[in-house]
Amino acid sequence: MQDLVDEMADINPTSRPSIEGVVEKFSLICESLDESKLRSPIMSKHKPCFFVMFLCAKQALLTLWCLVSGKAIISETL
Repeated sequence: MQDLVDEMADINPTSRPSIEGVVEKFSLICESLDESKLRSPIMSKHKPCFFVMFLCAKQALLTLWCLVSGKAIISETL
């Protein structure tokens, strides 16, 4: 994803990808992600191990609750 953003933010406008190229690359990135990767929390690699374990357990319980209750994690109404 970072490579795509870097290409889109290139100083030289002629070397930036077209919108079709961006959409195609973004689609490939989205297809490469599995459901477990999308549901996992974003963690810093510099956090202590026990803190990461706590956050992962919290995320797992939240995901399980949402799956059992049928409620979405992200609200559809703003």
